Amino acid sequence: MDGSMKITKRVIQILPFGSVPGHDVDELKKILTEIADVSVLYTTGLPRGSLNESRGQYDAEVLLKEAKRMRGRKDVILGVTEVDLFTPKRNFVFGASDPDSATAVMSLHRLKWNVDRQQFLSRMRKVALYEIGRVFGLEKCLGSKCVMQYADSIIDLDFNGDRYCRRCDNILRDKGVLPNIMSGRSSVFDLDL
Repeated sequence: MDGSMKITKRVIQILPFGSVPGHDVDELKKILTEIADVSVLYTTGLPRGSLNESRGQYDAEVLLKEAKRMRGRKDVILGVTEVDLFTPKRNFVFGASDPDSATAVMSLHRLKWNVDRQQFLSRMRKVALYEIGRVFGLEKCLGSKCVMQYADSIIDLDFNGDRYCRRCDNILRDKGVLPNIMSGRSSVFDLDL
């Protein structure tokens, strides 16, 4: 690094909403540690008003507001929950983010459908990196195997890659969002895509 790039040290805080298995939170922490320091906040209940009883789903925007309320000044919050999420414009979402408030939420609910543990962890990785990428300013990507390619279904998600492409990697580097291991490639960044 030439010293001209200012690195802002950010911490990603994982905020479990409701009942999230500890081993899933531990795996999520491992994934995110590849790009930032990570801490886990105490589990909080699902916010009042987040359940839409007629849908049987929880409003991701209400969870985002609660995450924003709990965010530290320089930190990024990634809320994680086991419940099924939606937004007013979508039947369901794997996650949602608000770059302006440096908050994101993700649901493990649909990621566990009809798969073994390894496939679930792959899906979790993709959603987490996608939502954190959005928080750090990445847009949806057209790279065929980039984690920032939008997934509208579980089939799309399974098809997507689990790393940032060269273009997205360069954008993150220009913004000062770099992997913890500066002397080599992090497995989050795939420069060969």
